[in-house]
Amino acid sequence: MRDGRWRRLWRRSRYHLNGLVLLAPLALTPVYLADQPVPGLGARVLPERAVGPFTVTLAEVSTAPPRTDHDGGRVKDYAARFCDGGRGRIRTAVLHVGAVPPEQPGEDILHGNPARLHAHVPFPETVTGDQGLWLTVETWDGQVFAISWPLAEAARSALPERGD
Repeated sequence: MRDGRWRRLWRRSRYHLNGLVLLAPLALTPVYLADQPVPGLGARVLPERAVGPFTVTLAEVSTAPPRTDHDGGRVKDYAARFCDGGRGRIRTAVLHVGAVPPEQPGEDILHGNPARLHAHVPFPETVTGDQGLWLTVETWDGQVFAISWPLAEAARSALPERGD
């Protein structure tokens, strides 16, 4: 007698359970969409610049000051987009903060989707006026091109506030 009762309950309620399973993703969609990146290149897009034969558009992902990363250093995120068909010709692209471009690529290599490359650029504890944000591009045939943006243009939030 008991088995028949559970069997009838299962037959009646299985369609309702299937409906709940189908509706569960709809309930979780707002959580998924909240984690998606904002469309566009970044929060503050810098003007297009030429680096060797390539044209690049650089953007700060966030206008907030550099954040503290897991190692205790200061890091700021940037996004870049290469135009002029440079995607297949570029071997490495590196963003770096300093007075001169780096000799060796470090942790700040541009990575990710070729349409929107991303870099986590380490910032020094103290930023001086002679430093800039350097983009170094190496092609597959070994040519190296470099360009810099003044930090006042590329990272306003990283500069110390001046009390005039």
